[in-house]
Amino acid sequence: MLAKLDHQIREVATPIFNNAINEGQSYFKSQVATIAAKQSLGKPESGTKLTLGHLHPNLFKTVLDIAPETKSTLVVIDEAMIKTAIQIIGFEQTTQLMKLIQTHAESTFNQSVLQYVVNGILLTIEIGPDMNRVVAIKQVDV
Repeated sequence: MLAKLDHQIREVATPIFNNAINEGQSYFKSQVATIAAKQSLGKPESGTKLTLGHLHPNLFKTVLDIAPETKSTLVVIDEAMIKTAIQIIGFEQTTQLMKLIQTHAESTFNQSVLQYVVNGILLTIEIGPDMNRVVAIKQVDV
């Protein structure tokens, strides 16, 4: 939806949409805690996907230049990637992924993969026809 709006309107609307999503931050944190507990108990994944928010408006152009306008600017993360994030960047940083996804940073875009570093964390997002997914998280030196 945001992708179809004029650039100036997107600049204003995206933070509003993200603020609405961020009202669920406590739910996201509780889900990360549940996934961490399941991980420590060796329980199987349930296939849960959680919404992290819209990409920063400055990244829209990059995505929309490559992807059709019908694609979303929303980013999701699945349970397996949350488990990976907990192992790589720790529980506390993982609970902050909503803010990290919504932050603008210098980015690189290669075919359908967007990468950028925020607070020493390299985020890799696959731009897909149905959803944009976090597919890799790595701690890097900045």
